[in-house]
Amino acid sequence: MRIFTLFICLLFVAPGAFAQKSSFLKRIFSLRRPVEVPVKVPPSALPKALSSALTARPAAVAPLLRAPVVSALTPEIRAVVAQHKSARTALISEVAKLKPAEAHMGASLLEARNIFTGSLIGSGFVVRSGSGRLYAVLSYHVVGGPGNMVHLRVFNEKGESRDYERLFVSASGAYGINSPDSSIVELPLDAADFVKPLHLAKQAPKEGDKLAAWGSPYAVQGLARLSNLTLLNAKGVKLTIQSEQTPFKMDGLCGSPVLNEAGEVAGIIDGFHKDSLHYFAADARFTLSWLIGNYEQNMVPMFEYKLNGRAAFWVASGESVGEVRWLNSRGKVKEKVYLPQYPAPFDPAKLEELFPQAKAGDVLELDILKHRELHRTVTVEIDQP
Repeated sequence: MRIFTLFICLLFVAPGAFAQKSSFLKRIFSLRRPVEVPVKVPPSALPKALSSALTARPAAVAPLLRAPVVSALTPEIRAVVAQHKSARTALISEVAKLKPAEAHMGASLLEARNIFTGSLIGSGFVVRSGSGRLYAVLSYHVVGGPGNMVHLRVFNEKGESRDYERLFVSASGAYGINSPDSSIVELPLDAADFVKPLHLAKQAPKEGDKLAAWGSPYAVQGLARLSNLTLLNAKGVKLTIQSEQTPFKMDGLCGSPVLNEAGEVAGIIDGFHKDSLHYFAADARFTLSWLIGNYEQNMVPMFEYKLNGRAAFWVASGESVGEVRWLNSRGKVKEKVYLPQYPAPFDPAKLEELFPQAKAGDVLELDILKHRELHRTVTVEIDQP
């Protein structure tokens, strides 16, 4: 009897419960919208009318020049609009009359371009290593470290350009005017028939040497030559260069080669101090032999700092010294400097020269940056020389 009663109850209750559950499920699934999967249509599948319409879209065309344009930003700086081959070659030909060693400069310079927009972001040049490989030399703070994708535009002597849109940084130094702020990119083999590499200076530059630089500043979106540069000092990896007359906006020159009278590369521009009109450049002889030598031996470039003639610590590729603090024996901060922008002469092999008043028992605290961000801190105790 109990079993029969239970059976009768289930007949009345179960259909209502199922109906409620079914209604609830319907509401749930009705809220779920079908996902639209994008369909990629190959170009060959496009209708002919649409395909022709796409290819027929006009591109932006620069205004034509009736004659080569050579303009003077100042008496020391001459520039042209680089998009026009005749203007580019005209400037180089004009300079070559006075500086025959720079006659091939048009095929030695290159431009770094934004990988998304193609807009100009920096300057550079081409060198060849002892092994015969070709390298683009650029500024680290413009293109970054190993593995970063870069878009490079190179030129031949006729002013014709060729773009390499998917190259990668091979090796790099680190950020700051007191670091080797440079990167190298190995160029494809076919570049050998298009470009002409520059040669490194056979001797280190000396105070008072007359120098020049070539690059692509944003101000003209083209090619420019800076003349009448004078070397003030060369200490550590940094060259400090005086410019007699420099316009306020010369951004875009970072990565430019600094040439001696023989047309050889003495430095690589990596900064400019607008108040003092000083350019800062990395010593090309040290920087390029250090970067290329380590890269071709499959070694990570390591950079040594010394204190009183002894090794204090090392930094790796992409690392640089940020703030340096001098603490006395009681731990009180006496003085500090921010090394990436420290304009005075500095030699990484002579850390003691940063704080000449420091005594034995005092301590140096150094922030080590990784791509401009604090990465670690190094503490070095000052001993007797």
